[in-house]
Amino acid sequence: MVTKLDLEALTYDAATRRTLSSLSLAVAKSKRIVVVTGAGISCSCGIPDFRSGDGLYALVKKQYPDVVLKGRDLFDSSLFRNTTSTSVFYTFISQLKQSIDNAIPSPTHHFIKTLDTKKKLLRSYTQNIDGLEERAGLLGCSSQDAKACVKGKLKLK
Repeated sequence: MVTKLDLEALTYDAATRRTLSSLSLAVAKSKRIVVVTGAGISCSCGIPDFRSGDGLYALVKKQYPDVVLKGRDLFDSSLFRNTTSTSVFYTFISQLKQSIDNAIPSPTHHFIKTLDTKKKLLRSYTQNIDGLEERAGLLGCSSQDAKACVKGKLKLK
């Protein structure tokens, strides 16, 4: 079963309560849950996403209006060929690192860890690079403790 709930638009009317109740019951009954997350679970922790109107790419454009860089250009090695684009990259990465260093895992991160602790979590897929999953106690292929991750098997140092 796939359930999508727009938490930004939640109101506490009867329909919302029924939806949340159904979702809660489905999670409680489920034995193997797959979680797919993106930047949204870390925004509440103070880590901006990349693409929204107030995300990191927009911040870079605001600080460097004369520099023409697309978001993906900030992760291309060619940006180091130019001192201006290199400076933009270091500003971008510095701001991202500050946000990450100051962040603590959200209730969503802890919920996913709870699913894992209760042996209900089959897989957790994320696009996030902030490491908050690991801080919440979830180990994955991006974990600094991971030596290698091949075919879903995690080998620790």
